[in-house]
Amino acid sequence: MGVETYCDGRQDGAQCYGPLGGTVVLQLMTKASATHRYQLLTPVSSVLLVPECLSLGQMKVSCSSEGAESPQYSWTLDDHALTHSELLSGNTDTNSITLKQHVSGKLVCSVKNKVSSVSTEVKISTCGE
Repeated sequence: MGVETYCDGRQDGAQCYGPLGGTVVLQLMTKASATHRYQLLTPVSSVLLVPECLSLGQMKVSCSSEGAESPQYSWTLDDHALTHSELLSGNTDTNSITLKQHVSGKLVCSVKNKVSSVSTEVKISTCGE
C-alpha cells in the first residue's frame, strides 16, 4: 500500500505535498456552501535526454520533463558540474546545453520542482568531425 499524506487545504495559501505514487488526502471544505479555488501542481514524472550532433563536432543536448510544474534543471558530466572548458553555450540551469567538441562521458540531467525530483543519464561519445 502506498504512503498516505494528510493535508488541511482549508487555509488560504495552504500547500500540500506527497511522494510520487503516494496518496495525498485533502480536507477541502468545512461547509458545503463554501466556494474555494484550488491549484494542483504535479511530480516530475519522467525525464528524457536527447543528444544531437552539430557541425564542428559539437553536441546539443536537450532535457525534457513531463508532469513538471515550474521545473528546475541541473547538469553533471561524470559526477561533476559542467565547466567552461566543456560547455559551449547554454546555462546549466536550462533544459538545453551545447557541449564543445571532444566532450564525452556520463551526462546527467536532473529536474526538480517543489514536489519531486527525477534524474536521467546518457553516455555521450565524441561527435564525428
